[in-house]
Amino acid sequence: MYDYQFTVVDFPSVILASWQSRVRVSDIPARIPRLFDRVYAGLLAVGIEQSGHNHVLYDQFSPDGMRMRVGVPVTSLFEDRAEIKCFEFTGGRAAHTQHRGSYSQLHEAQGQLNLWCRQQSAEAAGLSWEVYGDWSDAIDDLVTDVYILLK
Repeated sequence: MYDYQFTVVDFPSVILASWQSRVRVSDIPARIPRLFDRVYAGLLAVGIEQSGHNHVLYDQFSPDGMRMRVGVPVTSLFEDRAEIKCFEFTGGRAAHTQHRGSYSQLHEAQGQLNLWCRQQSAEAAGLSWEVYGDWSDAIDDLVTDVYILLK
């Protein structure tokens, strides 16, 4: 198991071009790449460039799944285009850990961060997210920051 370190941080606001979908946890790994492909294609079609690392936000949790929004940072708000929505993610005070390695193990980081929040009596606000670092063909070089918004 990876040795996670936990902190509380102030996450800055970011403008995201996003595509959202209701998903079950088991569907997340297959859905993320397809949804990012749709966002990239939409941005390319209108000439809007990405300005930071990819985000995936999870909220509206229920027994049958959750809302997942894959987001690409952009420099300014734009009018929604078909299924691509633009919004300002306001960030805020969040629990944080960093995962290194395979994306298939991100659930471990999320689980450990949730456990740490409970141990710290830090109340979650119903939103979690991941920020994916630069791509690498070397799995051990992949870095993903994992967050839980706190009340």
